[in-house]
Amino acid sequence: MRAHQLPPLFKLYVLNNEEAFFGFYSITEHPVTLDGESVPIYDVLGKDASLFHFTTSEDDTSNGPRYVQEARAWFESVWTTLAQVYKL
Repeated sequence: MRAHQLPPLFKLYVLNNEEAFFGFYSITEHPVTLDGESVPIYDVLGKDASLFHFTTSEDDTSNGPRYVQEARAWFESVWTTLAQVYKL
């Protein structure tokens, strides 16, 4: 397992290098109480993100195959450069 310090702005699932599901996180501001004081924070709302589906089996005019390839390349770039082994 690896971890990175980038804030989560979207969710991305790549399945078998053939399908990708992508969804943007909404960002909302809400207060939390710290040491008895109300402090505004920004939070991401990932559970309600709408997912867009892309597949490599779409026709030649579709962006699906290229999107799946680029999504996988993005993941690999984060995995091999920014992510570090997570030690429990």
